[in-house]
Amino acid sequence: MKISISFLKSNYDLDSTISKINAINDDSIIHVDILDGKYVEVEPTNLDKYINALEKASKPLDIHLMVNNPIEYINKLIPLKPSIITVHWDSLDDLFEVHKILKENNIKMGLALNPNDDVYFINRYLDIIDLVLIMSVFPGKGGQKFIASTPFKLEHLNRLKKEHNKDFLVEVDGGINDTTIKEVNKLVDLAVSGSYICCSDNYEERINNLKNA
Repeated sequence: MKISISFLKSNYDLDSTISKINAINDDSIIHVDILDGKYVEVEPTNLDKYINALEKASKPLDIHLMVNNPIEYINKLIPLKPSIITVHWDSLDDLFEVHKILKENNIKMGLALNPNDDVYFINRYLDIIDLVLIMSVFPGKGGQKFIASTPFKLEHLNRLKKEHNKDFLVEVDGGINDTTIKEVNKLVDLAVSGSYICCSDNYEERINNLKNA
């Protein structure tokens, strides 16, 4: 299991946060939450500011688009050479077009499911997805409490993965700390943790706590 660090909430400004993440000596990656203020009614991301900061990132980028027109954002993010870009299944009509663009640019495609989305929603996309992101909070706001039913949903997803003989990665995002990680660490390849890490002064210690929980 790898840790994907979300900086949606941090004790530091954006550039300092990215610098602190860069300094971590492990296999963690950077989880980038991007919002348009429409798919989720919160303050939209300043995309230009994010891109400028992330150009200095030395770790792989795991980008999560909570937007209604992901292709518009993807085209602006391609120069960052992210490892993964994840979109929500209900964010546009043609996810196959997203897959085409990402594949042409050697970027893995992730599909996100909100807490009220059924795992079976991914069935028609099993041949194009590289990752499934299970939201363990409702998207858009950092610091929410982990939804208790999430491990059951992850177990369901892993059964579906095995039944269909697929090798997509499984990721969980929301409310992950040194307690909740124990409920999901054997069920996921990637665990996103935000405020638990970035609202502390010792990122490396917090990551070690997650890995050793």
